[in-house]
Amino acid sequence: RGVVFESGSQLQTIGEGAFYELLGLSGTLTIPASVTSIAQEAFYYCPSLTGVVFESGSQLQTIGAGVFGYSGLSGTITIPASVTSIEQDAFYFNSNLQTVVFSCESSVVIGNGAFSDTSVSSISLPDRAFCDGCGVTVNTLDPCYPTGQPSAQPSSHPTAQPSAQPTQPTGQPSALPTSQPSAQPSALPT
Repeated sequence: RGVVFESGSQLQTIGEGAFYELLGLSGTLTIPASVTSIAQEAFYYCPSLTGVVFESGSQLQTIGAGVFGYSGLSGTITIPASVTSIEQDAFYFNSNLQTVVFSCESSVVIGNGAFSDTSVSSISLPDRAFCDGCGVTVNTLDPCYPTGQPSAQPSSHPTAQPSAQPTQPTGQPSALPTSQPSAQPSALPT
């Protein structure tokens, strides 16, 4: 059994605990493009919920604390560019969730433990996005193409870590190899 939102839905908010511990909720959930907020623990402990898809043209801005915590999400989730906040523990303990994809247009702020206890080992974010101890390694989504398509190969430089390489004037060789990661410790948690 699943939850199906009517085609052309104008729903704007999925309220706090709306489907909390709905054990019969199964399969993939499609969130309507009109939804701007999914409140705290809306789909918390729905172990048969295996996927979530955001409709094209999504207006979603906030994924609240613990929204999909302890659910059965697996595979890949693509976060809409419109999302500006993923709160703490939003995807906590979805052990089969493997990949979370962000676009070059993303300016999301990701809260503590958002991807803890998942199979996601790292995420790639553009420079304007931020992850505060979100439970995974953070890489820079680089280069970000003008079309907004993410790079096939993310950089291995964490977003919160400035480069230790000096800028050389044009025509002068660099004293440091360009393929080496920065040796400076990160001042912000990743």
